[in-house]
Amino acid sequence: MKKMSAFYPLVLGADNPLLRTNCSPVTKFDTELEEFCDTLLALMYEYNWVGLAAPQIGETIRVIAVTKREYPSNKKKRRIVGEYIMINPEIIKHTQNTLLGEEACLSLPGIFGDVKRYSSVTVKYQDSKGKEHIEKLTGYNAIVAQHEIDHINGILFIDKAIGPLRDE
Repeated sequence: MKKMSAFYPLVLGADNPLLRTNCSPVTKFDTELEEFCDTLLALMYEYNWVGLAAPQIGETIRVIAVTKREYPSNKKKRRIVGEYIMINPEIIKHTQNTLLGEEACLSLPGIFGDVKRYSSVTVKYQDSKGKEHIEKLTGYNAIVAQHEIDHINGILFIDKAIGPLRDE
């Protein structure tokens, strides 16, 4: 059986117009959208990544998949404790505190850069049934959500990188 990624190859390149598109809001909540959300989530895990946005697989709609991680007491490795599909996500509140950390992106293989992100964000979004949710995310989870929300706004982490970009 072919992997799902064979049917949904990653969109690559900093100048790719799909990755530079301010995506359209989702207005129709139906089984087709639910199937797309399931596919996006499955692809995120297949690519072994922490988040994935619709434009990264060629769809210019406002849908992202992100993992929810927690930090065990030894703090050496984050572990996945859940995931979110966020439709039409919007950051409605954030702290003034920021974190500076190294980021990378599936759509820009081998490129790394330091990006400053809010340490805590509150995101309003809809699920695949159209129900509205509000979620407060902190630390690494907040960073991942901001990175993926940038994707649906046509922004890549390299646009926000502080200092020089690095190769693998």
